[in-house]
Amino acid sequence: MIANKLEETKDFLKERGIEKIDVAIITGTGLDNSIPLLKESTTIFYKDIPYFPVPTTNHPGKFVVGNFNKMNIGVLNGRVHYYEGFSLEEVTYYIRTLAYMGVKYLIISNAAGGLNTSFNTGDFVIIKDHINLIGDNPLIGKDIDNRFITMKKAYDEGLREELKNILLDMKLPPHEGVYAAVHGPSLETNAEYNFIRIIGADMVGMSTVPEVIMARYFKMKVAGISIITNMASDEHAEGKEVETVAKKRAVFLKRIFEKLLGSIS
Repeated sequence: MIANKLEETKDFLKERGIEKIDVAIITGTGLDNSIPLLKESTTIFYKDIPYFPVPTTNHPGKFVVGNFNKMNIGVLNGRVHYYEGFSLEEVTYYIRTLAYMGVKYLIISNAAGGLNTSFNTGDFVIIKDHINLIGDNPLIGKDIDNRFITMKKAYDEGLREELKNILLDMKLPPHEGVYAAVHGPSLETNAEYNFIRIIGADMVGMSTVPEVIMARYFKMKVAGISIITNMASDEHAEGKEVETVAKKRAVFLKRIFEKLLGSIS
């Protein structure tokens, strides 16, 4: 039973002084250095936490917990993906753990391919809605009660407004857009890009949506932000190029995180 696993995970963290978290952050591909400056921080590797799935990609796999403006912050520095062979129950195990620890706010980030021609590589885009093209849902299964949740306004309007103001204050374009999640791992064909654009998406990636569905199941307020690491028109975009762009923008995302945490506190 997953409840027993969660209790074991929670007990492990409690023994290490990690008992309650107010706000959680998930960093995306190439965003290792976007962790906000936390006081009295503790770092635990995913591989040491019972039942935490460990990334098989270049994601660090570190759980960093500390204090920011008298709030307990938990940063999931890296994630696992459906395309790595994990079930969505495993992909969202982090979110279930965070819910057990009392998290009320989730700030989630990712690297995404741009479909909207008004975006440029390196832009930040506030996620206003999403489209699930993964072909699966983390609420499927026997261990889920009351699974028929609404996903309207999945991304909190107040947090979106705060992010807009933060981007404007940082002299960055305050883009908003719809994020489409596919399962990958291959990048999209031209026909797939066109299809995803036609159905209403502004950017596309391989994460985020399962975590947001689970976060909303637990009634967390969610803010999401994408970094456009390549455009659909880029003929030669590959994984390494995506990661390189994200790494260059990580320092800006760190400032965005810190400003948003400041507004929440």
